[in-house]
Amino acid sequence: MYPEELPFKVVRTNGHDEVLARAANLLVGRAAYETARRLFPIDIIHFRDGARVIARSDERGVDVSRWSRLPCSRATQVCRPGH
Repeated sequence: MYPEELPFKVVRTNGHDEVLARAANLLVGRAAYETARRLFPIDIIHFRDGARVIARSDERGVDVSRWSRLPCSRATQVCRPGH
């Protein structure tokens, strides 16, 4: 299997996308993402499944993947805290 065929990847975005890890398994990819967040606390780190971002850290190193668990409007797919 070629690296490009592995669906999950951890990407550091610091002016350009730098792929830090690739994985075929969601749990292994998530572990690589958590490790990258600890190794690069001030960088923006994305955990992706292809082009879809599963989790990301913002500029302050705060994990915003919890936003995906907020109630969303089905019409607009906009998630709002507290709604």
